[in-house]
Amino acid sequence: MPIEIRELSVKVNIKEENQRPAIADQGANNNRQNAKVLNECLEQVAQLLRNKKER
Repeated sequence: MPIEIRELSVKVNIKEENQRPAIADQGANNNRQNAKVLNECLEQVAQLLRNKKER
């Protein structure tokens, strides 16, 4: 029996450890990149769910 997902909610907490200043810049870039990838994934999941709902 299929299950219908009407809404998907994803909550993410990112906790950074203390880093040296030179590494902190890389950490900030990594966080931005991670956030970008996460947003792209969420958009794709939302699009898939919208497509399934239309069927």
